[in-house]
Amino acid sequence: HCYPLSSPMLSKLSKHKEKKDRLIFVSTMTPAYFYRFQSVLPEGQIEYLKNKKRFLLKISDSVRSKIKYRQYPYDYGIGELEYVSKWLSPDQFMTRGKLTDEFKYSKLIIIDHMGTSFLQAFAMNSPTILFWNPEQFAVTQEAAPYFDKLRSVGILYDDPEAAAEKVNRIWDDVQGWWQQPEVQKAKDGFCHQFARTSKNWRKEWAGFLKE
Repeated sequence: HCYPLSSPMLSKLSKHKEKKDRLIFVSTMTPAYFYRFQSVLPEGQIEYLKNKKRFLLKISDSVRSKIKYRQYPYDYGIGELEYVSKWLSPDQFMTRGKLTDEFKYSKLIIIDHMGTSFLQAFAMNSPTILFWNPEQFAVTQEAAPYFDKLRSVGILYDDPEAAAEKVNRIWDDVQGWWQQPEVQKAKDGFCHQFARTSKNWRKEWAGFLKE
């Protein structure tokens, strides 16, 4: 049988239809103290926050003014918004609304961590740029080629300044970049393995369970 099967939740997401000239910057956060085993550890938070700064300082002023920043629901006492407010104004913080609704209509999505959000953005075919420290967000040997492919077409960056420079270059024609065949192929290949969608997901799952 073909693995993995399509995700019912991802399959129900609407496709991207740009209507708003803005950039959605999606954040995450982890507890300041270790209390469970997980892929992202507390000691990486300082570098994680510094990488936000590096990205925001490299973004052009005109693009930075278009950012809507979506913080993680739990701050864990770290003071993320206070830190980011050095470069973004209070009206740029997006605290309400369904994130996938914002993905549907926004010009570009920026995600600085490995999590569910970028899988949703990919499934919706929303133009997306990713950046994170690969040592902090490690992947298995089996998954590495798929992430390397994203790097090769300019979707994924290990360096926040390089990601910001990419945003500056493509901002005037994001769709022109995103719809390039090699970019779409890399994104689609990733989705086929990790964020598969199908209109027939219910039938596919029923067949799998029957087998």
